Parts: sequence; structure tokens; C-alpha cells
Amino acid sequence: MTEESSISPTRNQENIIKAFIYAGDAYIRCIPGKSLFHSTMVHEVVNRGDIFALRVHDQMLTIVPGNAAVTHYEMIIYERGLEPKPEAVSPGMPSPLKKLSALAKLQSIKMEIVRKAGMVPL
Repeated sequence: MTEESSISPTRNQENIIKAFIYAGDAYIRCIPGKSLFHSTMVHEVVNRGDIFALRVHDQMLTIVPGNAAVTHYEMIIYERGLEPKPEAVSPGMPSPLKKLSALAKLQSIKMEIVRKAGMVPL
């Protein structure tokens, strides 16, 4: 890892973790190492199609059913103290709060136009 990338982390393979949401909690999939397959329990879980997963908020290793409905996403990991400021994450882009505020303003303008025209809003 270069000195520059350790100072200002970028979105690359080194700091992106694929994760998923299951039952309202964030999980990271864990793949058992080759030596763990000597365990009957590990072998049975994998053969059933279930998934070993680490619950992020308390680091508990658990088993998630393989057919569970989950939402996949990516987590970007930063070293403590090196997190980018919100402005640095997406320069020139409005924050989510500003986007919501702008959408609310547009909606109110649309409703005012509909009222003045005597139309029925959808």
C-alpha cells in the first residue's frame, strides 16, 4: 500500500467489503478455511447451502440460511481518523438532506401550480 493511499483512502478492492442485510442487521459472509472442513458441523452447513456470516455490530459468527431474503451492498472501510469528510466523498454533489429539501420544495411548487390551474393532484 502506498503512502498516498494510506493517507486518503480511495474506493478500491483493498477497502471494499461485500456485505448483506438480513433480519435488520448487517453481515459479512465468512468462508471457512480448508482445515475447518474436518469439522462435521462446518461440512454439513456448507453442504446444506447455508452461509457462515459475521454480524457487524457485535462480531458474532452465525449461520444464515442459504435461501434467506437478503439485501446485498458494499461497505467501504476506512482507518479510524482517516474517514473522508462528507464534502470529500462526493464533491459538488448535494448531501442527502439537501436532496430531500430540494425534492420537498419541488413537490410544493408542483402542488401550487396544480392548485392555481384548478387541476386535481394525482
